[in-house]
Amino acid sequence: MTRSFPHSWGWTSELETAFKEHRPAGLIPGRIIFRGGDRWFAMTAEGECEVIRGSRAGGDAVVGDWVALDRQPERTGISAILPRSSELTRRGTGPRVGRQTLAANVDVILLASALDGGRSLSRRRLERMLALAWESGARPVIVLTKSDLAKTHEDALSIVAQAAPGTDALVTSAQTGEGIENLRAIVAAAPTAALIGLSGCGKSSLVNALLGYNKQTTGDVREDDLRGRHVTTSRELVALPEGGLIMDTPGLREFAGGDSESIDAVFSEMAELASSCRFNDCTHRHEPGCAIQAALASGELDQDRYAHWLELREELDNDDPRKRLQRKKREKEISKAVRRYYNAHHEK
Repeated sequence: MTRSFPHSWGWTSELETAFKEHRPAGLIPGRIIFRGGDRWFAMTAEGECEVIRGSRAGGDAVVGDWVALDRQPERTGISAILPRSSELTRRGTGPRVGRQTLAANVDVILLASALDGGRSLSRRRLERMLALAWESGARPVIVLTKSDLAKTHEDALSIVAQAAPGTDALVTSAQTGEGIENLRAIVAAAPTAALIGLSGCGKSSLVNALLGYNKQTTGDVREDDLRGRHVTTSRELVALPEGGLIMDTPGLREFAGGDSESIDAVFSEMAELASSCRFNDCTHRHEPGCAIQAALASGELDQDRYAHWLELREELDNDDPRKRLQRKKREKEISKAVRRYYNAHHEK
């Protein structure tokens, strides 16, 4: 398939408008397709080339970025990064702080979880992956991999229905070809998709199946716990023969991300109930008139899902010291108000 650059690589009218200011300087558009360590590679109208950091902004370029390149005989430098339409990021965990940008300008995020009986598929992990995806601005699609190793899909599909009601899900196998054509159609229409998931969940095998040949290295899965090695160590954006672009990413051990809007998108029933609480600043723990607590008491709301929703909200608040202090202050005020409320009731 002949590919015209830049349009077949996701170029839009918005990008064309943003790039106009760079044309008088003789810069050319490029899209970052590979980054490993301190090395970048970009796709341009003249083909793939290695690029170097041409400015301070260029050091922040990630795979998927559209950049303005200064093409010289000796080297090609990144002079500017064009505005991003989406940004897949995650929060630092443990000793790490801040945000890490994983990919840019992705339209569909494929959340890969294996059906091989390992630790890849869990409701809580899917909820975290969904929050990460919704925050990015891309559309999430759940991709259940390694269906050839599963006796049945019913339990897995039940987990997906609980964690991601309304989200598209696809059962696939790189070995038998199940679901590959449907996945290929999703990527072709995207036109840029990114695969994320735990190491060993079959991401690279899916990329190979979509390409029709073995481009990505795949690793064995340990027999004791069915977990794989981190084979993919860099991010790479590759073009599929039938159209569309797919990005393979290193396996993630943790999924820490999401903002308040994306968490509400994942837990839409919680957001809907919260709008009916008596107090606008309800913490949904013990206040009188809390619609969420009423739903928990009646059995309408799942206790585990509620607990995970609270956990994600607290992690988000803890990211901002000011919000953390405000939350603690507010919880103390609410505790005093609740005690006064019940004391007044008991006195009557």
